[in-house]
Order: sequence, then C-alpha cells, then structure tokens
Amino acid sequence: MIHTLEDLKKQKNYQAYQKGYKRDPEGFNIDLLTNRLIDEVREYQNALTIYKMWGIDDDNNADKVISELADISNFVDYIANKIIEKYPDRYGNEGEIL
Repeated sequence: MIHTLEDLKKQKNYQAYQKGYKRDPEGFNIDLLTNRLIDEVREYQNALTIYKMWGIDDDNNADKVISELADISNFVDYIANKIIEKYPDRYGNEGEIL
C-alpha cells in the first residue's frame, strides 16, 4: 500500500518523538540541518533510481521514495521553523552547546 506524504511525515515525527527526539528548531544548528538535508536528498535519489530501474509497479519501492521525500520535507520544515522563529544556534555541528 502506498502511503501519502503527510501520512509518512506524521509517522516519522511520531517515531522520533517515541525515541525521545524533540522537534525543536532552536536545538539544532542550521548547518547541521542543511547537511542532513543534503544527505536525505542523496537517499531520495538512490531510492528513485531503484524505483525507476526495478519497481515502478512495486508499492514497496514507491513507499521508499515517498519515505525519503517525507524526510526531506521534515527537514525543510525544521529549517523553515528555525528561520521563521529566528531561533539562534544553540548547538554546534557536533552537538556541543555553544
């Protein structure tokens, strides 16, 4: 079954919450978020390549592509929240408190 982007974003945010991660733009360095966004785009490109080569009709491959898009969309949300709310960088790139 192919899930919607919104479904997967909510699932991923809930899973992160269950693991104890906080959705706190102030707590993430914007450079760290940007680098993670770049990594997520690479993962999306890899998933899309597999989807196009092997499984256009395979819902699992389609879900993997949508899942990677959900990761990208969540990171865009985090960065946008950080900019809109004018949060300062509280943590450095290695997680140290500034």
